[in-house]
Parts: sequence; structure tokens; C-alpha cells
Amino acid sequence: MAEIENTLLMIGMPPHLLGYNYILSALDMITCNPEYLHRITKGLYFDIAAKYNTTPSRVERAMRHAIGTTWLHGNVEYMNYLFKSCVNPQKGTPTNSLFLARMYYFLNRG
Repeated sequence: MAEIENTLLMIGMPPHLLGYNYILSALDMITCNPEYLHRITKGLYFDIAAKYNTTPSRVERAMRHAIGTTWLHGNVEYMNYLFKSCVNPQKGTPTNSLFLARMYYFLNRG
């Protein structure tokens, strides 16, 4: 969990955002069960919402906001290293699922 948190802070994700905690939990859950990568909408969001006593749509929206804020104001050099071809101004912000998958593969495979 500390490695996940350090990586999120390195890319510049603000820890005061609600989506930060959701992403932290999501990456922890994905690390324990990679099958979540194949059922993000119907599985991961639902389980995080249950954990935090909220709705899956609020989880998705808060995560999207945290990712978007990081993409605009975060550590561009580290994101280029981490996301490689995904960091492109013409492509815009990555989707939640792309962000989570890329973070998972980076954390587990380096």
C-alpha cells in the first residue's frame, strides 16, 4: 500500500481529493485480485462504493476528477515515464480504467 501511495504522490495526485482514496483502494483491490481490471464498472466501483458508503457513480466521478486534476497539474516528467505513449495532449486525460491498468502494471512489473 505504501508503494501505491508513493507512486500516486510522485505523479502529483493531490491527496486531499476524495478520488485519491478511491484510487488508492482500487489499486490495492486490483493488486489482490487482478480480475477487477475486467469488471471495473460492475465490480470495482461497486465494491469501493460499499466500502465508503457511497454510490458507484460517485466513485467513478471522484476518480475521474482526481485523474483529470493530476493530468493538468501533476509531475509531467514522471507521468511520461509511467504512462509512456498515453501522455499526449491530443489524447487528453486517460480513462479511469486505462489509468488503473497502467498503474497496476507499473507497480507489479516495473
